Amino acid sequence: MEYYHGGIIASFMEATAAIAVQPDFADVPAKPINLTVDYLRPGVKGPLFARANVTRKGKRMASVSVLSWQTEREKAVAEGLYHFLLV
Repeated sequence: MEYYHGGIIASFMEATAAIAVQPDFADVPAKPINLTVDYLRPGVKGPLFARANVTRKGKRMASVSVLSWQTEREKAVAEGLYHFLLV
């Protein structure tokens, strides 16, 4: 059985969070300043989904929570909290 490396999962989740913060793909992208990822179960080779929720967005900083799963949303592969600097 093949598994996804944790770095791939975290990067996928970061990209999802960045798009949630700036869905219009601004000229200057949001810069990640802090992230915390909790790996809850192995990511097995196959489709991986993620959903981002912008919990707070101010003028200079945004906070986003992200959940990733494979077959069932209730059985999350990882969850993370990302903070972005908005310039």
